[in-house]
Amino acid sequence: MSVMIQVDFLLYPVGHSDFLHAFFSTIRSRLEHGRWGSKYPHLMNCLYQGRLEWTDISLAWEELKK
Repeated sequence: MSVMIQVDFLLYPVGHSDFLHAFFSTIRSRLEHGRWGSKYPHLMNCLYQGRLEWTDISLAWEELKK
C-alpha cells in the first residue's frame, strides 16, 4: 500500500508502507540507539504517528537536516 503525506488538500506520495516503516525503524535502531523518539521526537513521535502540527514543522525540519 502506498503512503501519502497530506498538506491541506495536496497529497504527496512517499512510497510503500513497508519502506516507510523500515526507514523509521532504521532511524530508531541506528541513530536513537533503540529508543523511539529519543533524539528526533517530532519526526518519530509526531510525523510517524500521522500528524505533525504546523507549529512543529520548523523543529521537524531541523531534525531532518541533522
